[in-house]
Amino acid sequence: MKIPKSDKRILGTIGSVTYLTGVTLFVLDHWIRIRTTIGEQHHPLEHWMRVAHASVTYGVMLSLGYLFKGHILPGLRAQKKRKLGSGIATLVTFFFLPITALFVMYGGESETSHLLAKAHAIVGLGTPVFLLFHVAKFVPFRSLYSSFNRGLVLSHD
Repeated sequence: MKIPKSDKRILGTIGSVTYLTGVTLFVLDHWIRIRTTIGEQHHPLEHWMRVAHASVTYGVMLSLGYLFKGHILPGLRAQKKRKLGSGIATLVTFFFLPITALFVMYGGESETSHLLAKAHAIVGLGTPVFLLFHVAKFVPFRSLYSSFNRGLVLSHD
């Protein structure tokens, strides 16, 4: 299920901008404060970075729709499912992030909302790892995977 090079560039750009706005938002939210006459406050750029991150995320959702029809479904229907595990992990990640974002934005100040915000940040920061494992031509432990797929049983000596 190859993706054309021009589409890879578009997907890469959307993904990179989403990731960079998310990382910048994370840094601004956790570590950058400004001093004002009424005390320490969040940096004004944080609001605009949150708006940019949410806006670019719509591009990610559109990209997911494009990939679903042309990449995900054909990959699931293929006889040889080479990267099924990493594909499912990536797909779960891309469904987890927007769902947790909704709870973070509209969940109020509850303890659950704070836990989901931390989970969203951890998974979001780790998203490139899922993508690299899925996109990489080299799959670590490939021989181990293929052994289990062939039904080879390892014996103890």
